[in-house]
Amino acid sequence: MNAPKEPKVKPPAIDAYDCTSDPDVHLLAYRHHMYVQGTTDATWCKYFPSTLKGVASKWFEKLPLGTINTYAELEMLFSARFMAYKEEKKTSMHLGRIPQGKDESLRSYVRRFNLESGQIPDLPDGVAFDNFFRGLKKGSFKFDLVKKSVRTMANALDEAESFIHATKICSVPKESKGTETTDHPQRKEKSDKKTRRPNGTWAIEKKGYQANQSQGQKRGRPYDKERFEYNTDLYTILLDVSDRYEIDRPFPMKSPVETRDSSLYCKFHCDVGHEKKDCKSLRRALDGLAAKGFLKSYLSSSTGGSGKKFYKKSKSPSYRRDDNDTDPEIVAVISGGLAAGGPTMRGQKDYASRLGQVMLSGKAPMDHFPKVEICESNRGKIATPHDDPLVIELKVVNLKVRRILVDTGSLSDIISTACLNRLEHDPKTIEKIYYPIIGFGGGIIHPQGIITLPLRVGGRHQSKNLNVRFLIVKDLTAYNIIPGRPTLNQAKAVVVTHLMLMKYVCDKGQVGTIHGDQQLARDCYLTTVNPEAWGKTDEARTSSKRKLDKIEEKVKKETFTIATAHMEARRPEPVGGHYEIILDETRPDRTVPVGVSPDC
Repeated sequence: MNAPKEPKVKPPAIDAYDCTSDPDVHLLAYRHHMYVQGTTDATWCKYFPSTLKGVASKWFEKLPLGTINTYAELEMLFSARFMAYKEEKKTSMHLGRIPQGKDESLRSYVRRFNLESGQIPDLPDGVAFDNFFRGLKKGSFKFDLVKKSVRTMANALDEAESFIHATKICSVPKESKGTETTDHPQRKEKSDKKTRRPNGTWAIEKKGYQANQSQGQKRGRPYDKERFEYNTDLYTILLDVSDRYEIDRPFPMKSPVETRDSSLYCKFHCDVGHEKKDCKSLRRALDGLAAKGFLKSYLSSSTGGSGKKFYKKSKSPSYRRDDNDTDPEIVAVISGGLAAGGPTMRGQKDYASRLGQVMLSGKAPMDHFPKVEICESNRGKIATPHDDPLVIELKVVNLKVRRILVDTGSLSDIISTACLNRLEHDPKTIEKIYYPIIGFGGGIIHPQGIITLPLRVGGRHQSKNLNVRFLIVKDLTAYNIIPGRPTLNQAKAVVVTHLMLMKYVCDKGQVGTIHGDQQLARDCYLTTVNPEAWGKTDEARTSSKRKLDKIEEKVKKETFTIATAHMEARRPEPVGGHYEIILDETRPDRTVPVGVSPDC
């Protein structure tokens, strides 16, 4: 430990070991870091205690002086001391327990097999291929491996990738059968049993009830049993809601025109044969809307519960809506950006693949999270009850930045252009961005770029240092920065809006606390609701006010000029001259002029 410190040696940037994981994994991570440094054996031993904490750090402090002479001895002592925490070493026998499921896809089986085989050290390629082949279920892929005489695991994975790609390309969508026969009216009606008409309402309901009826039942019978009762004529309801909801025109009548009653005319079909009040297609269309809760004002009070009963009996996915849901739109959060794999399809697939590996293996990577306690003693100077957001202050680059809104609903970390211009940064490091982010209610915002900035949560003694990739947005109204879920998850933050505080895990492992500013939060709210803060003031009103101010100022000037001229016109001029009279002998400079008559 007394060896001189070598220059340009960076401290190991790895997670500290606290006796909760495999010690061999920690040693491997430490070796990979120190190999790059190219240092001596003494430096390896000197920097190793900085990667320990908790019980492991106390163990190292209790070692007698002179116990360790080389780094190899240190590794041996460390591995032996924490042997109980080592994970079970898997062997090739574990691969024999990974057969492909009956309904499991080839992609899923390959991922599961690679995950298990990667945990077996020094696994021979022949043993891996033999277990992989035995686990495959009978099928064309297994037949192709035998036919092509594949003998290595690398070739087997290449064949699997080609087979998966070919299967995906050659798979025919289910909707293609219905779309090929939509020209003929009778064929269209038959194909509707297999595919849903675009933007159709009653066509969706028809698919829902056909999924629940037996093969021997006739069309429309479920609607006869679960029919809604309306307080208005059906065609009147159709005219009222046609501009709000998409309702496709019905299929033409199949019966010949000669056999229909020409005295009856249906305005929904635009054809003869029956009246609109007896039109089953119209009733199906309206019943579909009523089942979703869109026609509550048109239902009679005596049958208010029938719609709910009908809604529960259907198993179609189109019925899975709340009875009180009357608005087809949704209120969303800030989405898009760099989180969750980013906007690219490749990134999203990799993000989902990592989650799939955790689900298949049944265990997630170790991620230490300390015990967090929140109670009344954590309350700061907060006036309750309140509905204020959590607005905090953080240090970004070289400055402390206020007006930072903690938003757990945002998928991106956002910074305003005005705030970025005041921070030290290199404009060349700003990356271009070609995709938008989605705001509340579906609004689209186009960021100006991406920049990575250092950010510190908390003070110096309870600090959490992060490197955050911000999306640069031109206008954020009242806020300078909006940290989203990526930063909050990285800091392992726990947000409590009632107490206006945020708990987070510091760099040293303890739990830190940062309180929000209630007064600043309310100031930000008032700035947000003020139209001038958004730059949305009425230009016409502003122009009119400006003109009125100019006219008023001009009138005041003219009035003052007229009044001054009138006063000067009434003032008499002395005829015989005047002389000065001193008012105070002590102040001879204070005089008053007095006129003199010409007769004096």
